[in-house]
Amino acid sequence: MVALSGSLLALHFGAWITSLAYTTVASSVVLVSTQPLFSAFLSGRFLGEKAPRRLYLGVILALAGTAIIAGGDLALSPDRLKGDLLALLGAAAAAGYFVIGRRVREEMPFFQYLTAVYGVSALILVVAATALGGRILEVPRRDYLWLLLMAAGPTVVGHGCFNWAVRRLPVFYVNLAAFGEPILASFYALILLGEPLRPSLWAGGALVFAGILLALPRTRRTTPRAEVPA
Repeated sequence: MVALSGSLLALHFGAWITSLAYTTVASSVVLVSTQPLFSAFLSGRFLGEKAPRRLYLGVILALAGTAIIAGGDLALSPDRLKGDLLALLGAAAAAGYFVIGRRVREEMPFFQYLTAVYGVSALILVVAATALGGRILEVPRRDYLWLLLMAAGPTVVGHGCFNWAVRRLPVFYVNLAAFGEPILASFYALILLGEPLRPSLWAGGALVFAGILLALPRTRRTTPRAEVPA
């Protein structure tokens, strides 16, 4: 199960990051933020976690917001379809990774699981990149700092927090955090890449956060299942 989880995480990173070569940051992040839809289906089927009706309403509202944010980008070029499909594949893979992680985390300590699943994912990505002709050892030296920051921040801290949370909340609730990514990514793209902030960002962002508020759980689960140390 850990190997499968790590494989899905590798597929998530490989598909999503590759999508950025074909479509815009906003479009890619919008589509990968559909994780809760896949999570609601998978966790209901394999974990017995039934999503309440308001979650689906919140997801629909948030999806409407993300569609507004990137609606113009998605229609700019038919060539971007490949990037869009890769981003959706990344969303489905991430949902499966978190569903498996919830099951496995009931039997493995937190840091042991993270070490194992990240190790499997890294190994698969290195092998895949090399097989596809990638020269991973010829990266410019200045880029190693950015790669290190990406590993330490979004991966170890970001995904680590998600994996900690899936033992305490249903998977589809944890994945709702992905709906904040289109907003933040759009601001990052403005600062780092010069992508302009369009009026659709503000309108869509309001719907995204309204959907998150609607879908948030109304009660707290105070006693998590804890057969192993957190």
